[in-house]
Amino acid sequence: MQIVFSEISSVAVVDTKLSVDMELDIDSIDNRLLRTQKQCAPFGCDNEKPLYLINNIVPNEVSIFGKAKEHTKITFPTKGLAKEAIAFFKKPDDFTKKPIMGEKISLLCHLEESYFMNRLQVRLRVIDII
Repeated sequence: MQIVFSEISSVAVVDTKLSVDMELDIDSIDNRLLRTQKQCAPFGCDNEKPLYLINNIVPNEVSIFGKAKEHTKITFPTKGLAKEAIAFFKKPDDFTKKPIMGEKISLLCHLEESYFMNRLQVRLRVIDII
């Protein structure tokens, strides 16, 4: 599946084509999926991280954080491992569709593990919200 979205830079509007590797249900994100993804690493120019589409999920919280309030965090009620989605240097208004607590959204994202404050965390890295 290919999705086209426009990205605005300080110079021009650029249309970017994204190829979704897999559609996921947020509840299905588990250790098995993480292990499978790790087997495809290392990721880089010739081997991009898998891009996932998670449709029709409802955030239970949307917040901005950081010293200058420049990052977005979205949390979800889920049985899976990924309870939150993060977008660095993007505010809620910067996405194709603004995430609003209690309203369905679809995420284009990467799955990642983060070691924040010596704690392993599985989260979604948001590319766009549609």
